[in-house]
Amino acid sequence: MRRPLDDELALDPFPVGRGQFVPLPSHLRTLAALDRAIRSGERILGLRGPAGVGKSAVVAEALRRLSPSCELIIARVAEPLDWESLTDGLTEILGRPLVQAARLARLQAKRLVLILDGDQWLEPAAQDRFAHLSRIDPHPFSRVGVLQIGRESFDASDRRLAIGLTPLGFAELSAYIQNRIVAAGGSSKLFSPPAMSLLHEAAEGLPGRAEALARAALVAASGRELSTIDARSMAEAIDATGPRLLGSTMVA
Repeated sequence: MRRPLDDELALDPFPVGRGQFVPLPSHLRTLAALDRAIRSGERILGLRGPAGVGKSAVVAEALRRLSPSCELIIARVAEPLDWESLTDGLTEILGRPLVQAARLARLQAKRLVLILDGDQWLEPAAQDRFAHLSRIDPHPFSRVGVLQIGRESFDASDRRLAIGLTPLGFAELSAYIQNRIVAAGGSSKLFSPPAMSLLHEAAEGLPGRAEALARAALVAASGRELSTIDARSMAEAIDATGPRLLGSTMVA
Protein backbone atom coordinates (compact mmCIF):
# COMPACT_ATOMS: atom_id res chain seq x y z
CA MET A 1 0.00 0.00 0.00
CA ARG A 2 1.34 3.41 -0.92
CA ARG A 3 1.88 6.10 1.66
CA PRO A 4 -0.40 9.14 1.92
CA LEU A 5 0.70 12.15 -0.10
CA ASP A 6 1.92 14.11 2.91
CA ASP A 7 4.35 11.29 3.75
CA GLU A 8 5.48 10.57 0.19
CA LEU A 9 6.58 14.02 -0.94
CA ALA A 10 9.83 15.23 0.63
CA LEU A 11 9.58 18.68 -1.03
CA ASP A 12 6.94 20.96 -2.48
CA PRO A 13 6.85 19.96 -6.17
CA PHE A 14 5.17 23.20 -7.26
CA PRO A 15 6.56 26.12 -5.22
CA VAL A 16 4.80 29.36 -6.14
CA GLY A 17 6.78 31.66 -8.41
CA ARG A 18 9.61 29.20 -9.04
CA GLY A 19 8.97 27.67 -12.46
CA GLN A 20 11.82 25.32 -13.36
CA PHE A 21 13.23 24.21 -16.68
CA VAL A 22 12.30 20.65 -17.62
CA PRO A 23 14.06 19.21 -20.72
CA LEU A 24 10.97 18.61 -22.82
CA PRO A 25 11.47 18.23 -26.60
CA SER A 26 9.64 21.46 -27.49
CA HIS A 27 11.46 23.47 -24.84
CA LEU A 28 14.81 22.00 -25.87
CA ARG A 29 14.14 23.05 -29.47
CA THR A 30 13.36 26.59 -28.33
CA LEU A 31 16.46 26.61 -26.14
CA ALA A 32 18.62 25.44 -29.06
CA ALA A 33 17.20 28.16 -31.33
CA LEU A 34 17.86 30.79 -28.68
CA ASP A 35 21.39 29.50 -28.09
CA ARG A 36 22.22 29.55 -31.82
CA ALA A 37 20.84 33.05 -32.29
CA ILE A 38 22.78 34.50 -29.36
CA ARG A 39 26.05 32.76 -30.25
CA SER A 40 25.76 33.77 -33.91
CA GLY A 41 25.52 37.44 -32.99
CA GLU A 42 21.88 38.22 -33.77
CA ARG A 43 21.25 41.76 -32.58
CA ILE A 44 17.48 41.80 -31.93
CA LEU A 45 15.63 38.70 -30.69
CA GLY A 46 12.10 38.08 -29.50
CA LEU A 47 10.77 35.13 -27.52
CA ARG A 48 6.98 34.99 -27.67
CA GLY A 49 4.33 32.80 -26.13
CA PRO A 50 1.28 32.90 -23.85
CA ALA A 51 1.60 33.50 -20.10
CA GLY A 52 2.56 30.35 -18.24
CA VAL A 53 4.12 28.57 -21.24
CA GLY A 54 7.62 28.57 -19.71
CA LYS A 55 9.47 31.42 -21.43
CA SER A 56 11.26 32.62 -18.30
CA ALA A 57 12.36 29.08 -17.40
CA VAL A 58 13.82 28.55 -20.90
CA VAL A 59 15.69 31.87 -20.75
CA ALA A 60 17.05 31.06 -17.28
CA GLU A 61 18.38 27.77 -18.64
CA ALA A 62 19.92 29.60 -21.61
CA LEU A 63 21.65 31.96 -19.19
CA ARG A 64 23.07 29.01 -17.28
CA ARG A 65 24.35 27.29 -20.43
CA LEU A 66 25.78 30.38 -22.11
CA SER A 67 27.71 31.60 -19.06
CA PRO A 68 30.56 32.60 -18.88
CA SER A 69 31.05 33.23 -22.63
CA CYS A 70 28.04 35.57 -22.63
CA GLU A 71 26.73 38.08 -20.15
CA LEU A 72 22.93 37.97 -20.07
CA ILE A 73 21.34 40.79 -18.10
CA ILE A 74 17.65 40.26 -17.27
CA ALA A 75 15.18 42.99 -16.37
CA ARG A 76 11.89 41.39 -15.27
CA VAL A 77 8.86 43.64 -15.57
CA ALA A 78 5.57 42.67 -13.94
CA GLU A 79 3.75 46.02 -13.99
CA PRO A 80 3.66 49.15 -16.16
CA LEU A 81 7.12 50.71 -16.23
CA ASP A 82 8.50 53.90 -17.78
CA TRP A 83 11.61 54.00 -19.93
CA GLU A 84 13.80 55.85 -17.43
CA SER A 85 13.07 53.34 -14.66
CA LEU A 86 13.89 50.47 -16.99
CA THR A 87 17.25 51.89 -18.08
CA ASP A 88 18.09 52.86 -14.49
CA GLY A 89 17.41 49.25 -13.46
CA LEU A 90 19.67 47.87 -16.20
CA THR A 91 22.44 50.29 -15.20
CA GLU A 92 22.14 49.18 -11.58
CA ILE A 93 22.34 45.49 -12.54
CA LEU A 94 25.37 46.09 -14.77
CA GLY A 95 27.10 48.28 -12.21
CA ARG A 96 28.00 50.87 -14.86
CA PRO A 97 26.31 52.97 -17.56
CA LEU A 98 24.97 51.01 -20.53
CA VAL A 99 27.42 52.59 -22.99
CA GLN A 100 30.39 51.65 -20.82
CA ALA A 101 29.09 48.10 -20.38
CA ALA A 102 28.72 47.74 -24.16
CA ARG A 103 32.27 48.92 -24.81
CA LEU A 104 33.68 46.69 -22.10
CA ALA A 105 31.94 43.66 -23.61
CA ARG A 106 33.53 44.43 -26.99
CA LEU A 107 37.00 44.84 -25.49
CA GLN A 108 36.58 41.53 -23.64
CA ALA A 109 35.19 39.84 -26.77
CA LYS A 110 32.20 38.85 -24.66
CA ARG A 111 28.60 38.83 -25.86
CA LEU A 112 26.33 41.18 -23.88
CA VAL A 113 22.61 40.47 -24.19
CA LEU A 114 20.08 42.77 -22.53
CA ILE A 115 16.89 40.83 -21.78
CA LEU A 116 13.49 42.36 -21.14
CA ASP A 117 11.15 39.79 -19.59
CA GLY A 118 7.59 41.10 -19.79
CA ASP A 119 7.78 43.65 -22.60
CA GLN A 120 3.98 43.76 -22.82
CA TRP A 121 4.16 46.13 -19.82
CA LEU A 122 5.98 48.76 -21.90
CA GLU A 123 4.40 51.13 -24.38
CA PRO A 124 5.16 50.20 -28.04
CA ALA A 125 7.47 53.20 -28.35
CA ALA A 126 9.45 52.03 -25.32
CA GLN A 127 9.64 48.52 -26.77
CA ASP A 128 11.20 49.99 -29.90
CA ARG A 129 13.63 52.03 -27.83
CA PHE A 130 14.70 48.86 -26.04
CA ALA A 131 15.35 47.18 -29.40
CA HIS A 132 17.55 50.14 -30.36
CA LEU A 133 19.82 49.40 -27.38
CA SER A 134 21.36 46.77 -29.66
CA ARG A 135 23.05 49.76 -31.37
CA ILE A 136 24.22 51.46 -28.20
CA ASP A 137 27.82 50.70 -29.19
CA PRO A 138 28.22 52.02 -32.77
CA HIS A 139 31.50 50.16 -33.30
CA PRO A 140 31.35 47.65 -36.21
CA PHE A 141 32.49 44.89 -33.86
CA SER A 142 29.86 45.64 -31.21
CA ARG A 143 28.94 42.62 -29.07
CA VAL A 144 25.55 43.89 -27.82
CA GLY A 145 22.21 42.23 -28.48
CA VAL A 146 18.72 42.47 -27.01
CA LEU A 147 16.09 39.83 -26.28
CA GLN A 148 12.48 40.82 -25.69
CA ILE A 149 10.23 38.29 -23.97
CA GLY A 150 6.50 38.79 -24.14
CA ARG A 151 3.06 37.46 -24.96
CA GLU A 152 2.19 39.38 -28.13
CA SER A 153 3.33 38.12 -31.53
CA PHE A 154 5.48 40.30 -33.76
CA ASP A 155 4.09 41.29 -37.14
CA ALA A 156 5.72 40.10 -40.34
CA SER A 157 7.53 43.40 -40.92
CA ASP A 158 9.25 43.40 -37.53
CA ARG A 159 13.05 43.39 -37.50
CA ARG A 160 13.35 41.01 -34.56
CA LEU A 161 14.25 37.36 -35.02
CA ALA A 162 11.15 35.83 -33.43
CA ILE A 163 11.30 32.51 -31.58
CA GLY A 164 7.99 31.05 -30.44
CA LEU A 165 7.03 28.82 -27.53
CA THR A 166 3.64 27.11 -27.77
CA PRO A 167 1.43 25.21 -25.27
CA LEU A 168 2.39 21.61 -24.54
CA GLY A 169 0.58 18.57 -25.84
CA PHE A 170 -0.75 15.94 -23.45
CA ALA A 171 2.41 13.80 -23.45
CA GLU A 172 4.76 16.70 -22.76
CA LEU A 173 2.60 18.26 -20.06
CA SER A 174 2.32 14.85 -18.37
CA ALA A 175 6.12 14.50 -18.52
CA TYR A 176 6.50 18.00 -17.06
CA ILE A 177 4.25 17.26 -14.07
CA GLN A 178 5.83 13.84 -13.52
CA ASN A 179 9.32 15.37 -13.58
CA ARG A 180 8.38 17.87 -10.87
CA ILE A 181 6.73 15.19 -8.74
CA VAL A 182 9.69 12.80 -8.97
CA ALA A 183 12.13 15.62 -8.14
CA ALA A 184 10.12 16.20 -4.95
CA GLY A 185 10.41 12.55 -3.96
CA GLY A 186 7.06 11.31 -5.28
CA SER A 187 5.99 8.66 -7.75
CA SER A 188 5.65 9.35 -11.47
CA LYS A 189 2.22 7.71 -11.19
CA LEU A 190 0.99 10.13 -8.52
CA PHE A 191 -1.62 11.53 -10.90
CA SER A 192 -4.04 8.96 -12.28
CA PRO A 193 -4.51 8.98 -16.10
CA PRO A 194 -8.05 10.47 -15.82
CA ALA A 195 -6.73 13.18 -13.48
CA MET A 196 -3.88 13.99 -15.86
CA SER A 197 -6.30 14.21 -18.76
CA LEU A 198 -8.47 16.69 -16.84
CA LEU A 199 -5.37 18.65 -15.86
CA HIS A 200 -4.15 19.01 -19.43
CA GLU A 201 -7.55 20.12 -20.69
CA ALA A 202 -8.07 22.68 -17.93
CA ALA A 203 -4.50 24.03 -18.15
CA GLU A 204 -4.71 24.31 -21.95
CA GLY A 205 -1.18 22.94 -22.20
CA LEU A 206 0.39 25.73 -20.12
CA PRO A 207 2.90 24.52 -17.50
CA GLY A 208 2.34 27.51 -15.21
CA ARG A 209 -1.41 26.99 -15.15
CA ALA A 210 -0.93 23.23 -14.74
CA GLU A 211 1.25 23.83 -11.68
CA ALA A 212 -1.44 25.95 -10.02
CA LEU A 213 -4.06 23.27 -10.66
CA ALA A 214 -1.77 20.41 -9.62
CA ARG A 215 -0.95 22.25 -6.39
CA ALA A 216 -4.67 22.60 -5.61
CA ALA A 217 -5.26 18.93 -6.48
CA LEU A 218 -2.55 17.86 -4.02
CA VAL A 219 -4.31 19.80 -1.29
CA ALA A 220 -7.67 18.23 -2.18
CA ALA A 221 -6.25 14.70 -2.24
CA SER A 222 -4.30 15.18 1.00
CA GLY A 223 -7.49 16.27 2.73
CA ARG A 224 -9.02 12.92 1.79
CA GLU A 225 -5.82 11.06 2.85
CA LEU A 226 -5.31 9.62 -0.63
CA SER A 227 -2.07 8.21 -2.00
CA THR A 228 -2.83 9.27 -5.59
CA ILE A 229 -4.52 12.20 -7.29
CA ASP A 230 -7.77 10.87 -8.70
CA ALA A 231 -10.21 12.49 -11.13
CA ARG A 232 -12.40 13.71 -8.27
CA SER A 233 -9.53 15.57 -6.59
CA MET A 234 -8.54 17.08 -9.93
CA ALA A 235 -12.10 18.18 -10.65
CA GLU A 236 -12.34 19.78 -7.19
CA ALA A 237 -9.09 21.65 -7.86
CA ILE A 238 -10.36 22.92 -11.19
CA ASP A 239 -13.61 24.12 -9.60
CA ALA A 240 -11.81 25.78 -6.69
CA THR A 241 -9.03 27.44 -8.70
CA GLY A 242 -10.50 30.41 -10.49
CA PRO A 243 -8.97 32.51 -13.29
CA ARG A 244 -7.60 35.13 -10.86
CA LEU A 245 -5.64 32.52 -8.92
CA LEU A 246 -4.32 30.91 -12.07
CA GLY A 247 -3.18 34.24 -13.41
CA SER A 248 -1.37 35.15 -10.20
CA THR A 249 0.62 31.92 -9.97
CA MET A 250 1.68 31.26 -13.54
CA VAL A 251 5.29 31.39 -14.62
CA ALA A 252 6.06 33.15 -17.86
